[in-house]
Amino acid sequence: MFLAWQELRYAKFKYSLVVGLIFLIAYLVFFLTSLAYGLAQDNRAAVDAWQADYVLLQKEANQTLALSNISFEQLDVVQADDKAGLTQQRTLLKVGKEEVNVNLFAIDETSFIRPKITDGRQVKADHEAVVDRSLAELYQVKLGQEYEIVAGQTKVKVVGFTDQGRFSVSPILYVRPNLFKKTLPTVKAGPQASTDLPINAIIVKGKVTELPTGLEKISVKRFIEKLPGYQAQVLTFGFMIGFLILIAALVLGIFIYILTIQKREMFGVLKAQGIRNNFLVGSVLWQTLLLSILGVGLGLGASLLSAFVLPAKVPYQIQPYFFAVIGLIMLVIPLFGALFSIRSIIKIDPLEAIG
Repeated sequence: MFLAWQELRYAKFKYSLVVGLIFLIAYLVFFLTSLAYGLAQDNRAAVDAWQADYVLLQKEANQTLALSNISFEQLDVVQADDKAGLTQQRTLLKVGKEEVNVNLFAIDETSFIRPKITDGRQVKADHEAVVDRSLAELYQVKLGQEYEIVAGQTKVKVVGFTDQGRFSVSPILYVRPNLFKKTLPTVKAGPQASTDLPINAIIVKGKVTELPTGLEKISVKRFIEKLPGYQAQVLTFGFMIGFLILIAALVLGIFIYILTIQKREMFGVLKAQGIRNNFLVGSVLWQTLLLSILGVGLGLGASLLSAFVLPAKVPYQIQPYFFAVIGLIMLVIPLFGALFSIRSIIKIDPLEAIG
């Protein structure tokens, strides 16, 4: 390690360029990972907050929440450890002069799928709502203020905020079923038109012991995978990040190999002085590890700082587990690249290298 450190100190500019290259690659990988994770969470945050095991949907709905239509009779027939009905509709919320795309979730505020309140309180009246905090950050929605739901021109008062209230990339308004009815002039529950509110899904925690005809039970994991655009987005970012890491490995391996070849004469002199091959190989590996630690560390630091300077509209979220795994990969891969240089070091003839 002594030789590796001394060489880094001697050729600062040359190795600074290598560190800069590793930094840019690491920062790009961390940045894309945070964007991919943020987008994925915007799709599934509310579902994760349920901490449920199964979602019951209408069989003909193709495992899609918006297409499912379940009656109250079917809800009563379902036997499970814990269950909760959910009605969902995409609509617009008028905030000042803007109309914001939101999801309207009609739930029982005493059920286990109620949102966790971070500020304010739970819904206690039909005209009240709990909303995702992003509405406050992006559109200055405030507690105690009334806003208009465009569908049905219904007024709703914001009484609470939650941090996990996003579904399919849009914020959620959690309301009582009675308010939801006002947004729908006519609701169809089965073949007959009625004033009853249909249920899109039954969320279950624990085991389902009785399932009525016409419904299917799917796992929460499968339900998330079937969210519109979710699977395509995850696969796209996954392949992008994977190929980026692979390309980075090849580039860094080539750089280390070229740097080793450039030091051929120096290694020849050291060998002539009796320095063993394992010492020289260890020096190259230590040098590669030090360069990787500096570059990846700077990339990680820049990624963490980005979370504070990016606009709130950018779905940028840091996941420590992903960062730890990717950081470890970015440290190990250059070492494998350095292994290609070992054969060249061992084959160096002192007399030929000097002469």
